[in-house]
Amino acid sequence: MPVPDAATLDVNSTSTAGGESAQLPELLPLLSLLSEVRELPSLARTIAHVVLRCVDAAWVRVWIEAEPQGAIEVAILRGQEGGPDQPHTMWHPRSPLRLAPPPPREARGADMDLALRRALGSLGPALGEAWQTLPLIDDGSLRGLVAVGPSQRQQPELLAWVVRQGSLALERLGLEEALQDARGRADEEVRERRRAEARLGFLAEAGEILASPMSLDAICEELARIAVPRLADRCLVHVPERNELRCAAWARTPPEAAESEAPPTPPISMQALHSRRIVAREEGAQGPDEPRSLLAVPLIGRDFLHGVMTLAMDDGTRRFDPEDISLARALAHRAVLALDKARLFSEAQRARAAAEQESLVRRAAEERQRFLAEASRVLSSSLDAQEILRNLARLVVPRLSDGCVVDFMEAGQVAERVASVHQAPELAELAWELAEQYPPSPDWPVGIPRVLRTGISERLAVVRDSDLDALSESPGHRRKLGELRLESILTVPLWVRARVVGAVTLVHSESGRHFSRADQAVAEDLAGRAGLAVENARLYADLQEEDRRKDEFLAMLAHELRNPLAPVQVAVQLLQQGKGSAASDHHAHEVIARQTRHMARLVDDLLDLSRITRGKIELRRERVDLHALIRRATDLAQPQVLAKRHQLVVELSDGPMWIDADPVRIEQVLANLINNAAKYTDPGGVVTVQASRLGGGLELVVRDTGIGIAPEMLAGIFELFVQEKRASDRSQGGLGIGLTLVKQLVELHGGVVSAHSEGFGKGSEFRVRLPVPTDMREEAAPPAPQQSAGSLRVLVVDDNVDAADTLAELLESWGHVVRSAHDGLQGLEEAQRFEPDVVLLDIGLPRMDGLEVARRLRSRPGEPRTVLVALTGYGQAEDRARSLEAGFDHHLTKPVDLDTLVRVLEQVRAVGGA
Repeated sequence: MPVPDAATLDVNSTSTAGGESAQLPELLPLLSLLSEVRELPSLARTIAHVVLRCVDAAWVRVWIEAEPQGAIEVAILRGQEGGPDQPHTMWHPRSPLRLAPPPPREARGADMDLALRRALGSLGPALGEAWQTLPLIDDGSLRGLVAVGPSQRQQPELLAWVVRQGSLALERLGLEEALQDARGRADEEVRERRRAEARLGFLAEAGEILASPMSLDAICEELARIAVPRLADRCLVHVPERNELRCAAWARTPPEAAESEAPPTPPISMQALHSRRIVAREEGAQGPDEPRSLLAVPLIGRDFLHGVMTLAMDDGTRRFDPEDISLARALAHRAVLALDKARLFSEAQRARAAAEQESLVRRAAEERQRFLAEASRVLSSSLDAQEILRNLARLVVPRLSDGCVVDFMEAGQVAERVASVHQAPELAELAWELAEQYPPSPDWPVGIPRVLRTGISERLAVVRDSDLDALSESPGHRRKLGELRLESILTVPLWVRARVVGAVTLVHSESGRHFSRADQAVAEDLAGRAGLAVENARLYADLQEEDRRKDEFLAMLAHELRNPLAPVQVAVQLLQQGKGSAASDHHAHEVIARQTRHMARLVDDLLDLSRITRGKIELRRERVDLHALIRRATDLAQPQVLAKRHQLVVELSDGPMWIDADPVRIEQVLANLINNAAKYTDPGGVVTVQASRLGGGLELVVRDTGIGIAPEMLAGIFELFVQEKRASDRSQGGLGIGLTLVKQLVELHGGVVSAHSEGFGKGSEFRVRLPVPTDMREEAAPPAPQQSAGSLRVLVVDDNVDAADTLAELLESWGHVVRSAHDGLQGLEEAQRFEPDVVLLDIGLPRMDGLEVARRLRSRPGEPRTVLVALTGYGQAEDRARSLEAGFDHHLTKPVDLDTLVRVLEQVRAVGGA
């Protein structure tokens, strides 16, 4: 098959030979068909048909590359004997031409020839016996081939011209397709622009609506209304609330089909909430009212989850495409901005309201503090309890209430009204009359009695008829209460020393105000301050009373100390004169001894009281028979009893009465009670002492026929410095500490003491009850220690020469061998020479104190067991501890009790004799 070259196929030439020009009229209709073709298959068929007719070819085959890697093939066989042509069209998915890309314009001549040769080579087997094969060129590129079979008209120029017209038609068709594509793209751009404008307009309108100041729920409602029907057939907006979703708004098209109640929450909404991502889902509807397509968009702004917008399509043909999802995301973004704004505005409003409330509370608190400070100043301006309470009532009216009444109890008595204040004076008078005519019963279940009984405030914010009925005890009382025109009542307790002593009642009558909890707190605070002021007034009164008692005690102490000094001074003067008889000298000595014992007892009582008060006293308990203690105590009190010419009666039960006690202290208790009875009984009276067993203990009773105790004095008779004012001249004397000592010493032993009197002139009775350990209740008396006769070697060491010498003379009169020393070193040397059995050693010595002397005596090698007895004016517990640590066996205070000294010496002699 011959292949024409570029020179032979001048496809650009439009000239025809003279023979061909004669055929143009009949070719024109055929060629005009090329200009009317609008599709590539039609163009291929038309080219094949025109070529077939122009050259009277037996067949024509046309290949045109239509799509990338594809081609259209049209084959036409000429009909026999005037019969119809036989066209055949095929589509090749892969182009059999294997055309190369179009070459550059400057190299198209040579490259086109190469491209044509390659195409002919690839189609060689398909061309068969072709007469001519010509290219179809489009914009300089090979787009196809035309193969012509044997022809009756051998007119290659005409064939080339016709093929050229086909190339032009192919080029025109390409231009038209390009123009169509451009027009389609332009139309699509216009449609896209209009859709974009519609979206922007929709979003602008939505943004404008949502930007209006609204609440969170209103924004949700507007969001649902905007989304339907533009984005979906239904819209639900959920907001998180208490760990679940609440449907805040919903909408549907048509609007009349919307539910009256919130529809159930779809699972897709929870999924979007938890994942915080947009979720789209297609669902097969199970019923006519169920959605076909769902889209859930979370509403998230500033890492805060406002809720979820859920869109639903009811129409099965409508689906959420990417554009819908993008539009829903943009709408959700604008909703989030509005929700953020509303949330921030709501938070700002709450913060502003909280700040305003805090400011109001602060101002109220400042005002309350100023009022309470002023109240404290006013309440503390008086030291009279009733005046304080009257000031309290005046303070609260009208600042806290329209009226105020105060009821107060003195010393546990029945509450009495002490103040009544009201803005209307006639109502204040009416309150006084009600308190006098209808005093409240203590057991009333409401009102002032209940507050006094329970200590709990009572507030009636609004007074009803039933409340007035409960507060009244009779129709007349009810009528009077109605005249007060009570609208609100507040009653608070008045506390003093952890005890309710009164009640403060505030009322509102016609001001329209009602008591709140804040008013109750202020009233309770104010009542507390008033109670503190009353307590301070009472403390001041108590302090004044204590000061009076102290002055009285000091006066009596001076009196009691001067009384024994006077006879001692006279007796010493008589002895110094040396002109008296032996009887008068003996009497002087007795006066000095008796008055000295009296002064020592006064000093001992004061020291004992001080030690007990400071908790420094120590009991030296031992097993002792109470009968023996009673006998010794009556012996001690015998001088006072004999001086007043009393009859002393002692009644004891049979058998011993053993107790575990400090015998000295129990003797002191009994002696004080007997002396007290003798002192306050007129001469010739009877003082009775009884001892008996009572339950698991013992009871001592000291009874007299004296002037008795007034009832008002019984409650405080054991208090310090308290004395019965029995006589204006106070001839009985005393310091008012004896009964206080009795009470405290008895309590230290675990017992109790009580006083009783029928009144003035009817005598008095004191009962002391002491516990007895179980193992002592039936125990027999221990055998009395045997004493042996004989003298002791006694060393007296005291820097007071008179005290040392007189004590030495006394000891010698008792049959002992005595030496004296007057400082520590001298006493130590004398002890080494004398080797005494007993050393009576003062502690406050010159050159070497008594404690050091005792240590050195105890440190001597082979030192015999000498009994060291401290004689000192220091009698505190720490003084006794230091003396025992230094080695002393006994600690006696000056002036020494001679009976105690005798017992110590007898114990030493008994041990030495044994």
